[in-house]
Amino acid sequence: YFDYMPNLKYVYLSNNRIINIHRNAFDNLEKLENLFLDQNSIKLLDNRLFNSIRILNLSDNEMTSISSGYFSNIKIENIILNSNLIEKIEENSFVNIFEMFSLDLNSNNLSYISNKFYNFLNATKKFKPMFYFFNLSHNKLIDLDFLNNIYLNQLKYLDLSYNLIKFLDRTNLKNLASLELLYLSYN
Repeated sequence: YFDYMPNLKYVYLSNNRIINIHRNAFDNLEKLENLFLDQNSIKLLDNRLFNSIRILNLSDNEMTSISSGYFSNIKIENIILNSNLIEKIEENSFVNIFEMFSLDLNSNNLSYISNKFYNFLNATKKFKPMFYFFNLSHNKLIDLDFLNNIYLNQLKYLDLSYNLIKFLDRTNLKNLASLELLYLSYN
C-alpha cells in the first residue's frame, strides 16, 4: 500500500471504519514511528504488521482480548488501547518488548489480567524494563494479582481508579518499589 513512500514516519488512519489491515500493509515503511488506527472497527490486528514503532494507537476500536503472544518480539514504546471492549489479557500477551514505556488500557471491560501478561523470555539478570506508565482506570478489575509480576519493578505511574477493587493485599505491591504515583480512587 505504501510501497512508494519509504520515508513515511507518521501514518494517521483514524476514523475510517477500518475492520482489518493486511499483514503486509506496512512492510516497506522501515522509518515508520507512529501509527494511529484509533476510532475504527478493528477487532483483531495481525501482530506481524510492524517490527519497530514508537507509538501505536488502537483506541476506540472493537478489540475484546489480548491473547498470548499478541505483542511479542517487537520494538514498541507506547501502546494505546483505551476505549475498546477488552475483557482479559492472557499470559505472555506482551513478550520481549524491551522498550515499552507506556501501556494505556483505560475505559475497557477488563476483569482479568494474567500475572504473567508482561514477560521476558531469556532475559539476563542485568536487564531492566523501561515500563513506567500503566493506565488501567475505568475497568472492572477486582483482583490485583497481576501486580505480582517481577517486570513491573520500574513502574512509576499506576492508575487503578474507577475499578471494582475491594481488597488490597500487601503482596500485590511488593514489586512496585519505584512507583511514584498510585491512583486508587473511586473503587
